[in-house]
Amino acid sequence: MVGEVLGRLWKPWLDNPPEFSGESIYIAVVGMTGAGKTTFINKSTNVKIYQVNLIDTPGFDDTKMEESHVLAIITDYLKSGVRLSGILYLHPLNRGRMGWAATRNLGMIQNLVGPENMKMVRLITTMWDRVSPKDGQDEVEELQEEFWSEILAAGAKTDRCIDATEDGKRIIRSILKSPPVRLKFQKEIENGVEPAATAAGKFVADKIVELLGERVKEIKVLQDQLAGLTCDRTKEAERERASQENLQKLNEAQESIKDLKEELRKLKESVADLENSKSGGCIIL
Repeated sequence: MVGEVLGRLWKPWLDNPPEFSGESIYIAVVGMTGAGKTTFINKSTNVKIYQVNLIDTPGFDDTKMEESHVLAIITDYLKSGVRLSGILYLHPLNRGRMGWAATRNLGMIQNLVGPENMKMVRLITTMWDRVSPKDGQDEVEELQEEFWSEILAAGAKTDRCIDATEDGKRIIRSILKSPPVRLKFQKEIENGVEPAATAAGKFVADKIVELLGERVKEIKVLQDQLAGLTCDRTKEAERERASQENLQKLNEAQESIKDLKEELRKLKESVADLENSKSGGCIIL
């Protein structure tokens, strides 16, 4: 009830949806695996005055779930009637440049939310204790200029979480009075569009095809490398075989030279004997 400490964690792939009420506020916490979602939620759910439900979501780089399964989970709880007041996208600064997983998760948010609802999105940097202040600030500027520019232009805001307890509560309080909205994905589902045919579903499918193409290329490269190694080994074996054959021929030639020298020696001895025994007669050899 209002006035009580009712912040709670909802893991939609483990729990049934909470009981919705007009006083409930639902905020999805998203981001790649290891961004600090659960830590953020556990330390910031003690929010007074409002009933706040923080929804923990699996990342689209989750090693234990296929992406189609993640999308199915998201579909189920968005179809349950929940209306989100905010989406907190957590990005860890200790992962280096914006990689494949982060790009995937951010693209998924854009397709789930829709540009008209981007004001409900907070792009929150985490893991500030794992980087120097300068490196962290440099990465934030790079993110804003190169990777987040489109979503920021549509109305999303940035923030940073250095202390999950204090910053978490502050960030949540900034969303409390935001009206709940119907996401683009929810509108598509309510209009009878199959999950796989929604913008989010197509995004997942396209990324799977893209990843499959990359894997096929990687396999081709490895196959070519293996073929090259096999070819090299074959050539090496042929060279070794030719070398052995040449060595055998050399040995045979040397033996032949010895035999020829012996025959030459015997022939010289025979000639000497003939010269020493001349008597005008006929010598039968």
